[in-house]
Amino acid sequence: MMKRPGIQKQIAVLRKKIAEKYELNEQNVFKALGSILNADMRNYSQWGPKGVTLVDSKDLTEAQALAVEEVSETVGPNGGAVKFKLASKTRAAEIGARLLGLLDREQNSTPNITVNILNYKEAYDGPSNQGA
Repeated sequence: MMKRPGIQKQIAVLRKKIAEKYELNEQNVFKALGSILNADMRNYSQWGPKGVTLVDSKDLTEAQALAVEEVSETVGPNGGAVKFKLASKTRAAEIGARLLGLLDREQNSTPNITVNILNYKEAYDGPSNQGA
């Protein structure tokens, strides 16, 4: 059923509407991935023999804030704990590499050792069969 042209067209229309609603576009995807890949824990906290101190969230740049995955604080009768987590650089690198064509989409994290230079049409329609 999913191979029917009418259904594929409707799915494409719905995806486009959702992408527009949430401003999901290529620029924002790469912006978020770049923020995660360039995140440096030293910009978020200081640590040493006397403990750990977080930077105030209002002092983070937009790019730094995009890389934050989780911040939580637990307070109990015997004290508390703060958890601070950045988004996974490994996962962001894998997604970015796939988007850039550096990893083979078929195999899990296997580098593509061939270099393909595609024109715009080939990138969306697939390579032409010329010379085959």
